[in-house]
Amino acid sequence: MSVALSFLRLDLLDTVEVAGCLEQRLSALDEGAGELEAEERRVLASCEDPGLTRALADHFDHFRRLVRTEREWAVQVLDHLRDGAYGSVSGSRSNPGGRASSGPA
Repeated sequence: MSVALSFLRLDLLDTVEVAGCLEQRLSALDEGAGELEAEERRVLASCEDPGLTRALADHFDHFRRLVRTEREWAVQVLDHLRDGAYGSVSGSRSNPGGRASSGPA
């Protein structure tokens, strides 16, 4: 997602496209979080060794934290994008190389 944000500033993607990418990523993160939770329940329920159970639970906790942090970041960037916090992007996507024009020729 940081690449999409960079492409916005380089005028290679517009705000609608970047917002769409962020929304897709949020959906994927939500789906992945649900799958992770289901897998954690399945794995921990089948584990009989208390030490291994604790280690696995800690690994799952780490994965959950990573997903949650990425989701929080994506929501923040989407909010900033919608609020116009990144400023206006000069030039147009039809401009070769994504460079803003320097004015009348």
